[in-house]
Amino acid sequence: MYRDITHLEFDVTELCNLSCVYCYLSGRNNNKFLTRQVFDSFFERFTCSKHHDSKDIDVSFWGGEPLLNFKIIRYIVDKFQEKRHLFGKIQYNIISNGTLIDNEIADFCKKNNINIQITIDGIEEYHNKYRKDKFKGGTYTKIVNGIKILREKGVKYYAKCILSSEKQNISEIIDNLKKERVDNVAFGVVTPTDYFSYQDTTTDLINKFASDIYYRYINDFSLQDNNFIYLNIERVVLHYFSVIPAKSCGIGKHKIAIKNDGTLYLCHRFVNHPDLSIGNLDKGISDRYSFLYNNIVNINKSCNICEYKYSCGGPCVFDIINQDNIQYKNEYVCTFQKAIHFYVYKKITDLIYSNKITSFPTFDKWDADKMINAKCIESSSLVNQDSIFFLSENSHRIDLNDKGIIFLTDRFDKKYIVDSITMAIWDLIDGTRTVKKIIEEIHIACNAEYLKIKKDVCKQLSILEAIGIVKRRKVTT
Repeated sequence: MYRDITHLEFDVTELCNLSCVYCYLSGRNNNKFLTRQVFDSFFERFTCSKHHDSKDIDVSFWGGEPLLNFKIIRYIVDKFQEKRHLFGKIQYNIISNGTLIDNEIADFCKKNNINIQITIDGIEEYHNKYRKDKFKGGTYTKIVNGIKILREKGVKYYAKCILSSEKQNISEIIDNLKKERVDNVAFGVVTPTDYFSYQDTTTDLINKFASDIYYRYINDFSLQDNNFIYLNIERVVLHYFSVIPAKSCGIGKHKIAIKNDGTLYLCHRFVNHPDLSIGNLDKGISDRYSFLYNNIVNINKSCNICEYKYSCGGPCVFDIINQDNIQYKNEYVCTFQKAIHFYVYKKITDLIYSNKITSFPTFDKWDADKMINAKCIESSSLVNQDSIFFLSENSHRIDLNDKGIIFLTDRFDKKYIVDSITMAIWDLIDGTRTVKKIIEEIHIACNAEYLKIKKDVCKQLSILEAIGIVKRRKVTT
C-alpha cells in the first residue's frame, strides 16, 4: 500500500511558538506531538513495502513549529539512515519559522544534509507586523540569528517570503535578504484562511510583484550579481525545458502526510481536517481522492484552458477539497504563476529564436536543444489552397505575443518555437476554413504582400502537418 509513496510529510507537532496573522492552522496551540510509538508503527509498514525498491524519497517535517519536537526529528532521521539500503537518495527538509535554531540543531542538519526552509517576510518592520510570537512581539531578530548559525555551520537553507501588501517592495526585500546573507528565496502570495483575508491585495498588485521579481532577476545578472538564487524563476526555467508535463504535486499517489496521532492525509495542509483523512496506520490508505492524481489540470475548467497548465500543475488540491469545489482557483496564486511564466517563457523563447540563448542566466544548467525553432524545419508536404485543416486533439500552444510555443501533449519532449504568422494561422484553423480563406484573412489583417503571405502560410501549414499539430480534412467526393 505504500510502495508508490515517495514524499512523506510528518506532522511532528501541532504546537507553534508563533502567532502569525495569516497562519492556516487552527490547532497551533494544541500541545500534541508525534511519538516514537506512532512513528515506529508507520515505519515498519512503510519499510516492509520497500523491499527491493530503491526509489528516491523526500522526507519533510512540518508543524506547528517542527523544531519544538526536535527529538522526534532526530529519531526519524536516524531510523531512515538505518534502513538506508532500501532507498535511493533521501532528501530531508524541515519547514521552520527559524526562531529555535541553535548549534545542536545546525550540527545535526549539516551531518544529515537536511535542508531548512525559513519564512522571512521582507524587511524587519513588515515581517514583525505579520509574524509575531505568542506575546505579540517581533520575531525578525531571532530568525536572522538562526540564519547566521545555519550559514556558519554550512547548512543548506532558503527563505520563503509571503507577499500580500503594496507596502512590500521587491527590490527592498531582496536587498535586505542579501544584507542578511540569505542567498536564495522563494516568493509566495498569501492564501485565504479562516483567520486572514486579503486586505490590500489585488490582481494588479500580484502582477506587479511578478514583474518586479523578474526584472530584478534580469537586472542582477546584467550587473553580474549572480550569487542570489530566485527559486520562482529557476522552477519555471526547469519546467520550460522539462520533458515531462506537470499535472499535479504528486497528491493522490506519491505523497502522504502522517499526523501525530497516526491518521493519514493527502498532504500537510489537510492535517487539521479529520473529515478529509485518507486512512490510518491500521486501515491503510484509501483511494478516496486518487482520481485527482495527475488530473487536476483536466478537471478544473480554469486550468484546462490555461496555456501554462502543463508547467504550473494546477491549483492546490487542499483548496479545492476544502472549498468543496473542483472548479475553485485561488485568483492571486493563479495570477502570480501566469505572470512569472509569461515573463520567463517569453525571454527564453526570444533568445532561442535569435540564437542568443547562451546569454541567459545559468544557461549551462539547461539543454536548449529540447526546444526546436520551427523556422528551421523543412517539409516536403504540398498544401493545396482548397485544403481544410483542423487542430489535432492533443495539440497545445503558449501565446507569447509575437511568438509562441506549440507541442503535442503526448510528445512533451518535442516543443516548437513559432512566429506570429504561425500563431495567426492557429487562430484561424477551425476545420471549416480553406487555406485560401486563411491566407486572405491574414493578408488583410497584416496588410502585407499577398504572395509573401501565401508562401508563408502554405509553408507553415506544411510544417504543422509534418509535426502532427494539424491534420488535413479528407474531402469526400
